[in-house]
Amino acid sequence: MMTLPHALRRWTAGMEWRRESVGKSGAMVFRLEKGRQVQYLKVRPRDNRLEPLSREREVLRWLERRLPVPEVLDYEETRSAEFLLMSGIPGRMPMDLRVDKSRIVRWLGEGLRYIHELPPDPCPWSRPNDLLVKVAAARVEKGWVDESDFDPHRRGRTAEELLDELLRTCPREEDPVFTHGDYTLSNILMTENGISGLIDWGRAAVADRYTDLAIGSRSLASHLGSEWVPFFFKAYGLNGVNWEKLRFYRLLDEFF
Repeated sequence: MMTLPHALRRWTAGMEWRRESVGKSGAMVFRLEKGRQVQYLKVRPRDNRLEPLSREREVLRWLERRLPVPEVLDYEETRSAEFLLMSGIPGRMPMDLRVDKSRIVRWLGEGLRYIHELPPDPCPWSRPNDLLVKVAAARVEKGWVDESDFDPHRRGRTAEELLDELLRTCPREEDPVFTHGDYTLSNILMTENGISGLIDWGRAAVADRYTDLAIGSRSLASHLGSEWVPFFFKAYGLNGVNWEKLRFYRLLDEFF
C-alpha cells in the first residue's frame, strides 16, 4: 500500500481498495468501498508530460450543479505525486450496460449535445487549434509522443510524420463550445434511464466541438460498432459531417 498524505487517511480509513484497470490518463485509479459508500482515488506522479490533477479538481468544482460529475472530496499533493479523492457515481460504462444499443447511442449523442450547450463564456480554460498544434509540436520535440500507441492505421509512422500532416490539415475555422476533451465510452456512466455521470475531466476546455465528436465517434465504433456512428451524429443533431475536421481531431489526439 502506498503512503498517503495524512489528510487523506481519515477519508480512506477502513475502506476496501481495488485498483481499476480502465483508462490511459497516466494516473493510478483506485475504487474504495465501505458498505454502500464508494469513492475513487486518483494518484498521479508529478510529470510534465501529464495534465496535473489540480486542473481536473478545478474543472470538477466549476462543473458542480452544471453536470452530473463526481464531487471533489479532497486533494493533496506531495513532492512526488498528486492525490484526488472523488465521490462515486452509480452506473456502468455503456459497453457493459444491458440495454438496447439504439438507446445507448441516443443517450451518448444527446449527452454530448447537452455538454456543448453549456455557456462557454464563463469557462476559464481554452484550447484553440493554434495552441494545441504548438503543444503537439513541443511534445514531439521532447520525445513525449508514444508512437506505439498510435491508432492501428497509423502504426509504423513517426511522430514527425504525423506532425507534418497535422500542420497541413489544421482547420482554418473553429466552432468553439465547452468540451469534455476525452469523450470516450469509458468516461461515461449510464443506468437503464440514461447517463448518470461523466468522469475524467482533465482535458475539458472551450474548443472546437469536433474535439469531442471525433473522439466520441471513434470510441463508439471501437466498442459498439462503426454502424452506430451515423446514429450518434443524428442524436447529437449534426447536420452534415465535416470529415476533414473529424480526421484532424483524431490525428491531434495521437500527440496527447
